[in-house]
Amino acid sequence: MNIMSIIFFVSIIAVIYFLFYYYFYRRYIKKLDVSLKARRLLSVSLFCFIYLPILPFFFMTHSGPLLDTFVWVAYTALGFVIILFPVSVARDAAIGIYSLIKKLNRRFSNNTMEDKPDVVSEDAISRRQFLVKSNYVLMGVMALSEVYGNTQVNKPPTLFSHIVPIPHLPTEFDGFKIAQISDIHIGPTIKRDYLAQVVAQVNELKPDMVAITGDLVDGTVANLKSDIAPLQELQSTYGTYFITGNHEYYSGVSEWIEELSRLGVKTLMNSHDVIRRPAITIKKQGRKKWANLVIAGVPDIGEGPRSGKHPYEPETAIEGVPENDVKILLAHQPRDLERTWKAGYDLQLSGHTHGGQFFPWNFAVKLIYTYSKGFHLYQNKMWVNVNRGTGYWGPPMRLGVPSEVTLLTLTRGPRVTGQVNRKG
Repeated sequence: MNIMSIIFFVSIIAVIYFLFYYYFYRRYIKKLDVSLKARRLLSVSLFCFIYLPILPFFFMTHSGPLLDTFVWVAYTALGFVIILFPVSVARDAAIGIYSLIKKLNRRFSNNTMEDKPDVVSEDAISRRQFLVKSNYVLMGVMALSEVYGNTQVNKPPTLFSHIVPIPHLPTEFDGFKIAQISDIHIGPTIKRDYLAQVVAQVNELKPDMVAITGDLVDGTVANLKSDIAPLQELQSTYGTYFITGNHEYYSGVSEWIEELSRLGVKTLMNSHDVIRRPAITIKKQGRKKWANLVIAGVPDIGEGPRSGKHPYEPETAIEGVPENDVKILLAHQPRDLERTWKAGYDLQLSGHTHGGQFFPWNFAVKLIYTYSKGFHLYQNKMWVNVNRGTGYWGPPMRLGVPSEVTLLTLTRGPRVTGQVNRKG
C-alpha cells in the first residue's frame, strides 16, 4: 500500500470520524445541563476518544508490548463508537416518528390554538429529559455488550461442518475433507497462542487439505515471524494452501509469500495444484489412471490488481485443466461469483466479511454481499462457503457472530442443500 493510498484512506476515515464526533456531541454532550467549562472538557475528551482508533494505522510496521496495548485500547474505543452509533440513530428515528405522530394527532385534534404552545413546550422539555436518560442507558448497555463481546473473541472458534455434494466428483475423492480458516489477523491483538490453538483444532479434524483464505496477518514479517510460526505444525494429507487477502498487501505481500513458503504453506496466485489419487480402475492401455481434484487460487479482488502486481484472474488459474475435473477456487472476497461460476468452478471458499463480526453490523454486510456468511448454492451449480473469520479485525469483540473453523466434506451426489452441522 503506497503512501498516497494510505493518506487517502486515512483522510476518508478522518471525515467519517468527524461525522461521528459531531453526532455524539449534538446528541450526548450538548443535551447535558452542565457548565461551559465542563462541556468543553467533555468535548475534548470525546474528540480524543473518537479519533484514537486512527493512530494505529500509522504504526502498522512497528510492534512491542506497549504499542500492542495501545492498539487494543484504541480498537476497543472504536468498537464502542461503532456499536453505539447505529443504536443511537435507531433511537433518534423512533423518537422522530413518535413526535411526528403526536404533531399530526394534535393538528387534527380539538385542542384550541391557545393550548398548543404550552403543550409543545412541555413536549420539548420531556423529550430533552428522555434523551439524556436514554443516553445513559444506551452507553451502559453498549459498554456491557462490548465487555461480553470481548470475552467471546478469546474462545476457540466454532466448528461449522458442511457436506458438499458434487455430481461428477470422482469416487476416489468421496469423503475428501477440507479444513478452511480465514481472516485470523495475526497482529497487535492476536498472537501466537491463539494461532497455536487454531492449529491444534484443525489438526484434530484430520483434514485431507487446509485452505487459508486470506487476511492472515496485520503487520510485517519482521514483527510477526514468531507469532506466525505455529502454521508449520498444520497437519493434512495434501498440505496447506494460501491466497492473499487485502490485508497482506498492507503488510508486505512479497515477504509474506516467501515466509509462508518457508513454513510449508503454498500460495496460489492465479494458479492451481492438482491433487491426484489412484483410480479404482487402475489399468488403461497398460498405464496407471489417476483421479484429479483441482485446487485453484486468486489474489484479493481489490488490493491484488491495485498493487499492480497481482491481477484477479480466476480463468487463468485453471488454464489447461480438463473441463470435467472438479475445480475448487480459493478467493478471499465472496464477490464476482457469476464470473467464477461461468469459469466452471464447483466450489468457492471465501472469507473477508467476518459475517459482520458483531451486532448490528452483521445485518449491514448482508446489504453488501450476496452471501455474507455460511454455505450456499449459487445458480444451482456452484457451492460457496463464506467463513465468518477465524480471528477478528479491529475491535476485539464478537457479538452474535462466532469466529469460525470450517470443515467441508466432498461427496459424490446431486447438488441439493447439503447437511450443515454446527459444533461448539
